[in-house]
Amino acid sequence: MERRFPVKRRSLEEYQRERRAREVQPSHTPTPGDEERKERVLDHGRDCLRRVKGDSTWEDWMGIGAALMVITEEAMEIVGATVWDGNNKRLVREFNTRWDEYEASAAEGSNQKPLSKQERWALREVMTNPEIGGWRSTLDGYNRRKLNHPNKVIERWRRATQTKDAEPKKPSPSLSQALREKNKVIDELEARNKELGEELEGARALTVEEAVAALVTALEGASQERRREVLTDLSARLGFTVERKKARTKKQRDPLKQAEDDLNAALGSLLKG
Repeated sequence: MERRFPVKRRSLEEYQRERRAREVQPSHTPTPGDEERKERVLDHGRDCLRRVKGDSTWEDWMGIGAALMVITEEAMEIVGATVWDGNNKRLVREFNTRWDEYEASAAEGSNQKPLSKQERWALREVMTNPEIGGWRSTLDGYNRRKLNHPNKVIERWRRATQTKDAEPKKPSPSLSQALREKNKVIDELEARNKELGEELEGARALTVEEAVAALVTALEGASQERRREVLTDLSARLGFTVERKKARTKKQRDPLKQAEDDLNAALGSLLKG
């Protein structure tokens, strides 16, 4: 039959004072009275677990938190640790085993889910950091009644008490080098754009006289035929038609006719002679 002891509720401040007093002791030797205290706390934690699954209250969470710290103490004694270290795998494994057994004993006959890893973490934070509970106690009754779950309490506490760093974080060296190179390229591109803009502003259309002079200079040393082709093309573009004179070519006589004429001339000379 499960033992029952009268439970006297303790405030969070009382629990934390007792915990700090135990931490300063050089060694911890269990005594009959201490075992009875632990059993009362664990029984009370079971009752709180049963209630918190329905309509949770801050006092119930604190009762569960006290039980969580008792099981933490037992796990630390088993592995020989003096402080809780979430990176100590053996300690965490010992705690999880004991806590799962304890929580299962409180949920006998129900299908309620156990506390999540996040809830246990938040509960441990509340139990080990008195500033969180102290901040919550400054709230008015209405807001305290709305704020019971450890996850929400920590979230609101951080939002109310912690501020962002005033100075911006400095980038890593590799990122700083990449940013410097990127800025250098941007500066070079901007300088080139400025040069192109100045060149564009300085450019202007040539006058007719300047264009004719440039054409004459370009055609210096060119053949007459090439000059004629360029001027003809220019005239066509300007809408003028220039007739090119056909070169005279000497008409070539028929070779047979030429031979006949030469023969007649020779015969004529002979007859006259």
